[in-house]
Amino acid sequence: MDRNTVAPALKTRLDEIGLALLMILTGSVLLLPDQLPSGSWLIGVGVIVLGMDVVRFLVGITVSGFSLIVGAIALSCGFSSASGVDLPVFAAMFLVLGFVLLFRALFQKGELTSLPTK
Repeated sequence: MDRNTVAPALKTRLDEIGLALLMILTGSVLLLPDQLPSGSWLIGVGVIVLGMDVVRFLVGITVSGFSLIVGAIALSCGFSSASGVDLPVFAAMFLVLGFVLLFRALFQKGELTSLPTK
């Protein structure tokens, strides 16, 4: 099956499942803040995002490079927080987002169009 012909209903269902898992994780962490180690929420977010990407790949849906990067950052920041290493999550997200946008603009497939002239 071609990755671009997967039913939109399946894509929507997977998005809903991922969002539901994130809400359940967030609610659980908010209910049990003192019982969970530091970084638990970030580790959970990373596992859910990367896990959803694996499911997308296995069912033939194109996986977003951005979600892979966000999942990897969340997971690494969560593990660093749990181990006591201070990794600046906010700065890392801006750096990764900036590089992704830059490389996407520089290496985008297709023709460049010129600016309109008068």
